Amino acid sequence: MSAIGLLSQSGQLATIGIDRDSEALLALIANEDDLDSVFENDDGELEIDTDELSENDEGFNVGATVQIGEIDDNDDREVPEDGEAFLIRNNFDQLIDATIDLTDDDLEDGDGDLTLVVTRTDNDESEELEPSNAFQFEGLEAGEEIRVSLEIETESTSNPDDIEGEITFSAEPSPLGSAPNPTTTVTNERTGEEFDTFDDALDGAEDGDTLVLGPSNSNYTISDPIGTKDLTIEGPNTGVPGDGSRGSEAIIEDSISIEADGLTIDGVKIVNPSDEDRGVRVNGENLTLKNNIVTEFDATHVSMDFAGDDPANVTIESNLFDGVGDDVTAVGSTEDVEGIDIVDNVFEDNRNAIGIGEGASDVTITDNEFSGGEFYLTNREEDLDLVETVLKENEFDRAVGVNETDDDTQSDFDGLLQWIPVDVQSGVDTAAPESTVRVAPGTYEESVGVDVDGLTLEGPNAGIHGDSDDRGDEATITDGFDWDATDDVTVDGFQIEDEVGDGNGVIQLGQGTGVIGDNAVIKNNVINADPQNDTRMAGILWEGGSEDELFVENNLITQEESSQDEPTEGAVDALNHNDSDIGLWEVTDNTFATEGAGFVAGSGDESEINAVVTGNEFTDVSEAFPGVDINGGDSIEVDVEENTFDGAIAGIRVQDGVDTTSGDTVSISDNDFIGDDTVWYVDDISETLDLDAVLNDQGNTFDPDGEVDDNQIVPVE
Repeated sequence: MSAIGLLSQSGQLATIGIDRDSEALLALIANEDDLDSVFENDDGELEIDTDELSENDEGFNVGATVQIGEIDDNDDREVPEDGEAFLIRNNFDQLIDATIDLTDDDLEDGDGDLTLVVTRTDNDESEELEPSNAFQFEGLEAGEEIRVSLEIETESTSNPDDIEGEITFSAEPSPLGSAPNPTTTVTNERTGEEFDTFDDALDGAEDGDTLVLGPSNSNYTISDPIGTKDLTIEGPNTGVPGDGSRGSEAIIEDSISIEADGLTIDGVKIVNPSDEDRGVRVNGENLTLKNNIVTEFDATHVSMDFAGDDPANVTIESNLFDGVGDDVTAVGSTEDVEGIDIVDNVFEDNRNAIGIGEGASDVTITDNEFSGGEFYLTNREEDLDLVETVLKENEFDRAVGVNETDDDTQSDFDGLLQWIPVDVQSGVDTAAPESTVRVAPGTYEESVGVDVDGLTLEGPNAGIHGDSDDRGDEATITDGFDWDATDDVTVDGFQIEDEVGDGNGVIQLGQGTGVIGDNAVIKNNVINADPQNDTRMAGILWEGGSEDELFVENNLITQEESSQDEPTEGAVDALNHNDSDIGLWEVTDNTFATEGAGFVAGSGDESEINAVVTGNEFTDVSEAFPGVDINGGDSIEVDVEENTFDGAIAGIRVQDGVDTTSGDTVSISDNDFIGDDTVWYVDDISETLDLDAVLNDQGNTFDPDGEVDDNQIVPVE
């Protein structure tokens, strides 16, 4: 079913809207070749720009009548060929009854009067349709069309009245019966001769000929190898992209074997319902496959196979590869192909979209759309570095680029060097140590566990602060990250979410072995926790030790509003750790906006903590959970410098287990404390800090001004 919404006022758009899925059955097609005022927008809807009517003399204004499209005023007013505003095309493979419904009451409420003049292409019958009526066109044959022009009576063409409302287009199988299956014919364009089968036409073809398949809804089998040079095969949808507004198809069934150079296949549908292990087999140069639909393969290997004698110069452009088969690669077996351009195609619901084989060279993969697959690219040629370019120059629903695989993980993909799966965990599991996994925008409903030393995971916003307006579309990991006993892991540029409770974090490190691994880097992420109960939880939680450095920088850490009854229940700490030694913990330039503490160091246990907290912004924390909470341990050394506590109810708390007179070190310098609602700036429960020095001598600023009151620095009343 399709709908048209009309608004005729000058300077505004009338929208004729149907989604692209509907176009496969009942298509509305703008007459863009002859009218500037009617066009298809980026959403697949038709629009009428009334400004263009007057600017380009397309309205055919007569008095107070505005026409969009042409209408011949003979005895039976009709829409001439190529004069329509738009077409309605039957894309069913059978007779239909098409209905145009103008019974929407809103169409009659305006001051203007609307008339649709329509003409069928199969019998040249015309009708004038007005609001309050619905008209059914019975027995419209497959591929046939209804030409539609609009006539609007208004009081003024310079300031026409509004006409608002919906016109609905629908179709159903006709009780008149299915259309007869058209006779399969192939026409040699050079000679004009028609053949009953493709093989007969091929026998009579010469180099450079064009064979035209038709009429629509015909099925063809090509039994013989194609050996005619520079042959062109054209279907009824020549020039129309595979995902475009196509008419009925010429369908080529079963395998096609190409044994000549210069072949072009344009505007057909290719299916392979047999159990052949190949679809289109290429053994030639200068092949062009464009504007086709490739689908419904029962083959077990590839739909496009280039494993002939070194094929070269292959162009695959503007095709739709849709569900080619459960175990099928859409374009594969490209070993030793010299020059292959895969451009402007749509790959939907294929197990694998593109396989680049060993020995392939001069490969271009740009401006394609990928969705619904298990993986979108496999690369076995060591001289080609494809992942980064393919991720940047194509559109994906989600994609994970692995630029170097680990040989020990490739039992299912022998010889695989690079690939693009659709889930992050598959990328991580196959990545080589010291390599990079790049993740495209999209939503990844998974939890990611990392066990590869030296792995860098880059989201689309790598290098951009989590709180920056410059961030683009996110790669969202819905169930968090975790790793333990793994060194040199970097997570950069993601949006990471998870439900947290029972003492876990959105990013959780060291839970399994009690060892984090060294040099973990978590930067430029948006980390959001969704608390599920009142237990200990965090945005980032360390539950293991690290002898070397840990880096947390340029992140935005937030939480969903807690559903717990008490304000302190369900509060999430932005950073926390549990019973672990940390050689150096650098927390730099983050924004902390959770309801719990921003940064918690030490657990009152025997852990040794060395931390630098600098350049961060702490907001939204409560009196129970300060911006920085320093607990005791076997050894505590914490520098808190150049941070901003803006809107924080509580600033820095030093707990009882800390003793700066017996070896522990807490430095608080060059921080800005801001907020009329602040209860205290510094709370020294340990009673070992020199609060006068913190207030007056260490470069800190306080707004409102601060004063020492017992063991706290508080705002002056």
